[in-house]
Amino acid sequence: MKNKWLLAALLAGNSWFGGGATDVDPVIMRVNNKDIHKSEFEYIYNKNSQQQIDHKSLDEYVTLFKNYKLKVAEAEAMGIDTTSAFKNELAGYREELAKPYLIDASVDDRLAHEAYDRMKEDVEVSHILIGLNARTPEDRAEAKKKAESVLAEIKAGEDFGMLAEKFSEDGSRQNKGYLGFIRGGRTVYPFEKAAFALQAGEVSDIVETQFGYHIIKVHSRRPNPGEFLFSHIMILVPRGASDEVKAQKESEIRAIYEELKSGADFATMAKERSEDKASAVRGGELPWVSSGQFVKEFEDAAFALKNKGDITEPVLSPYGWHIIKLMDRRDIKPFEQMRSEITRMMARDERGSMARNAMVAK
Repeated sequence: MKNKWLLAALLAGNSWFGGGATDVDPVIMRVNNKDIHKSEFEYIYNKNSQQQIDHKSLDEYVTLFKNYKLKVAEAEAMGIDTTSAFKNELAGYREELAKPYLIDASVDDRLAHEAYDRMKEDVEVSHILIGLNARTPEDRAEAKKKAESVLAEIKAGEDFGMLAEKFSEDGSRQNKGYLGFIRGGRTVYPFEKAAFALQAGEVSDIVETQFGYHIIKVHSRRPNPGEFLFSHIMILVPRGASDEVKAQKESEIRAIYEELKSGADFATMAKERSEDKASAVRGGELPWVSSGQFVKEFEDAAFALKNKGDITEPVLSPYGWHIIKLMDRRDIKPFEQMRSEITRMMARDERGSMARNAMVAK
């Protein structure tokens, strides 16, 4: 019955905020001989509940509130609030509760939309990386000096690819620095920011990341074509294979292609003949992918397919021969559907601290 009276007082009180009641903040309960006013209860209720005020939610919360107050009173009587363990736990709660309020929401929102906009565009890039294998100031200065020297050669007209092959300190040197297409979230943020600021044919200044000093060249830009579902039939070509073996492998893939043109079922041929065993069991089907996830030779051929069911002629990549079939495609999802994914991505790189730093600066 006490709860019923309390609910009536609270619900009736909803009309008081714009009116002229005489007792605008009545005592609605007593716990351990302490008065609890309506304003205190409403404040805590509204902070902890996203629901509209109704009888059911209030009835449940009144019981929780009373139990909470009784536990606090008991803890104070026992002196628990003075122990180091309690203080440490309370400090932890305070820190967790403060985090959402220490972020500049406008900066966070701007970065999220920036990331989404960059997901809608592909930028084709190469780079030269001078790594930071040691962390002393002297080593960093030496690495930067080397990067500046390479950049000077580029500005003097030297070929970017040749310099990447000679100086770059990562695996891309084998491809003359070529990385392929990137989009928002695919690289560390300083690299992404620099690449998206360049137009086709332009070269960046030196860009520092956690990996070292980069010089970035943009080859082209294009709208994100979306995500694709491909199947393929693959004939592996071992690295260092003889000309005889290479010719044999090419003959195999071209024979398969002729059978497909004559009406053979692609999935059946993939299961029986493809040497990519992981996809062969699924009729050659690969996971949904977007640009920048394949080697260039495979991607150029696959993304040139226009209609579902179309297949490529045999395509040679560094791994072997492929015949690729377009199964399906879909456009990039709307921003709101991708927001949680973008937020998780931002938390993993420098963007995760930028909104917090902006609030601290304010």
